[in-house]
Amino acid sequence: MQKHFKMLGMKSVSGLNKLRVRDKTFPIPIKTSDVRGTHVRFYPVEIEQWIAKRRPNGKSPT
Repeated sequence: MQKHFKMLGMKSVSGLNKLRVRDKTFPIPIKTSDVRGTHVRFYPVEIEQWIAKRRPNGKSPT
């Protein structure tokens, strides 16, 4: 999870949750349990693709 925060420039889970609510194009988390309060997980490639789409030229930096 820390890698996702760093990739997105987030410092907290609440910031990530606000982003997920605000931006409906954000990747859907992987459901690892039906238990409430379970940590969310994401596929790193989906996060990377989402970031790349938000860049002005649509490409990752070289």
